[in-house]
Amino acid sequence: MNTLNVNLNNLTTSEREMLTSLIEKSNKVEVKKSSKWYVPEVSQQYWCSYRDGEVFDDTYDGLSIDENILNYQQVFPTQELAEKESNRMKARTKIFKFLRENEGDWEGDWLGDLQRHSACYNHSDKQFHVDNRLTWQYSEKGFYSNRKTIALALRTHEIVEAYKIWFEVE
Repeated sequence: MNTLNVNLNNLTTSEREMLTSLIEKSNKVEVKKSSKWYVPEVSQQYWCSYRDGEVFDDTYDGLSIDENILNYQQVFPTQELAEKESNRMKARTKIFKFLRENEGDWEGDWLGDLQRHSACYNHSDKQFHVDNRLTWQYSEKGFYSNRKTIALALRTHEIVEAYKIWFEVE
């Protein structure tokens, strides 16, 4: 952040007002509002889920710290929803770590799809399967690796439970 020293005694009243207005404008943090994300009203309590899994509450007062938190879009109206999202992020990390630790020297064929696999959830049989096709959850929520590593993940209870949380099934 840059620092600016100004001698206000050298400015007229209108110049001071203009300078104050410019300073306020330059310090304002713009919140990217989306209808998908919760944005509290001023003086309203909200819950936040940090990437490290910490969940905390605060009261929205419109200060830059609140605006910065809102821009991460991890703000929720209830503790329950914040903890649910925290659990999803922990599950995501667990899956990603497992795949990276077990895939060896695999590198995906990002131009084709034969070397790229993911777990997908079949709602008919309520089972996870290894998939190398584009499915409705594949591109949005998928973790890519080789067939062998995805199959191993789906035989590992802890990882299957993490997939259930991540895909929000069962």
